Amino acid sequence: MEKEKVTAVVDRYEHVDDDIVKVKKPGAMGTVTISDTEDVIMVPTPSADPRDPLNLPKWRKMLFIVLLSIFSSIGLALVSGFGGLLGFYIPQYEAEGVGYNGISRLMTFPTMFMGVGNLLCIPLAMAIGRRPVYLGSLVLLVAGGVLAAYAKDYNWHLGARMLLGFSAGNSEALVPMMIQASPTKSDRPLEYELVG
Repeated sequence: MEKEKVTAVVDRYEHVDDDIVKVKKPGAMGTVTISDTEDVIMVPTPSADPRDPLNLPKWRKMLFIVLLSIFSSIGLALVSGFGGLLGFYIPQYEAEGVGYNGISRLMTFPTMFMGVGNLLCIPLAMAIGRRPVYLGSLVLLVAGGVLAAYAKDYNWHLGARMLLGFSAGNSEALVPMMIQASPTKSDRPLEYELVG
């Protein structure tokens, strides 16, 4: 059976005016493009309450981002940056009878407690609010840092470092959650870039 050759024929033409906005296909499936030539649509929409974080001036939002970044950086540096200082503590704690396994716990246990802090504090933040959990973590971070700095023996130092890990764990999930809730979607790329 031979194939028939089909030719396309256009019977009529439609004229489209230039005033009509042409629909652009989104780059990703599920993308919704909201276009309006008159106003800027804020997502999420700020409420009329002047204490709404979305109504804060730009400088307060940036201060908020900077303070969250400082908390996150210091917390992670106190927990993860201890590897460089471990050489100073090995002779001191070996003289006290602590083995190398015990000394390595000064690095591994705080990292484990970062996960425990996330497991406990994120549901708590969803229940009572992010601000009280953040402020509590900040107080625990300062207390853990002071206790670790003035620790007289290994057990005291290990306990203080576990407290540091517990409070610093909130920088992994709570800080991005607070940044996501604070600005509008048009501001988020800048905030995420700053926290990076």
